[in-house]
Amino acid sequence: MIDEGLAAGGLNVQAVADGAPYQDVLPGCRSVVVYASGGRRLWERFVERCKADPAWVRERPHALDLHVRSLVTGRPGRWVFCSPTESTFVDFRLLAHAAGVGHASRLGLLMHPRWGTWMGIRAACFTTESIEPTGPLPGDGPCAPCDAPCIATCPVGAVAERVDIGRCARFVDEEETCKGGCLSRRACPVGEAPYDALEQAWHTDHARGRRLLAAHLGVDLGEGPPSGWGAWAKKG
Repeated sequence: MIDEGLAAGGLNVQAVADGAPYQDVLPGCRSVVVYASGGRRLWERFVERCKADPAWVRERPHALDLHVRSLVTGRPGRWVFCSPTESTFVDFRLLAHAAGVGHASRLGLLMHPRWGTWMGIRAACFTTESIEPTGPLPGDGPCAPCDAPCIATCPVGAVAERVDIGRCARFVDEEETCKGGCLSRRACPVGEAPYDALEQAWHTDHARGRRLLAAHLGVDLGEGPPSGWGAWAKKG
C-alpha cells in the first residue's frame, strides 16, 4: 500500500495503526497511516526547493514542515502533522510505534530496521477506510543486544536506559559540543544514510539551522552570517 508519489518526495516510511483509539481526531476512524522520512531524501528535496525558490528559507520559519504539508495537499483523509505549528495534539511516538514504524531506542527516538534513528515522523492520515495494521514490530529491537556506544559517547551523561531530556537540552543550550547534532545518535551503529551537517543543525537548533541553510544557499536573511559558519562551510 506504499504511496510511491509520497515516497519519491521523501515520505518513504509508511505504516498503518488501528484507528479505534483516535475517535477524538476523526469520528469513525478505522485506520491511521503514519508517514515518516527515512534517510536524507526528504531533506534533499526540500533543499532543492529552497534553491529554486529562496522564499522558502527566507520567508518561512517552519519551511520544512510547510514543505511536508504541501506534499499531501489535496489528498483525502484527516491529516495531522508532527510539527510545532500543529493545533491537534497526537502522541506521534506512541502512534508510530503502534504502526510498526520502528522499535523504541535508548535515545527516545524510534529506530527503523533500515534507517535506524535517521528517520523523522512527519504526518499521519486518519481515515474511515479499513486498512490492515502493520505493527507493532516484533521483538525487542536492535538496542537489546547492543554495546550501547550511545551511552559512552554522550558528553553530559544524558543517555542511559532512558535519555534525560532536561540534562540534554540544558547542555545543548549552553555548550557548542552538540550544536551540530547529537553525538550519541551519530555513534549508533544501526541505520544508513545519516543526516548531513546542515540537516542535523536544522533539527538541533532550528533558528541556527535556518541561518546555516540560508548561508549555504547564498540567501540573505538580513541577519548577518550565523555564528560558526566558517567551520560548517568546510563540512559541506
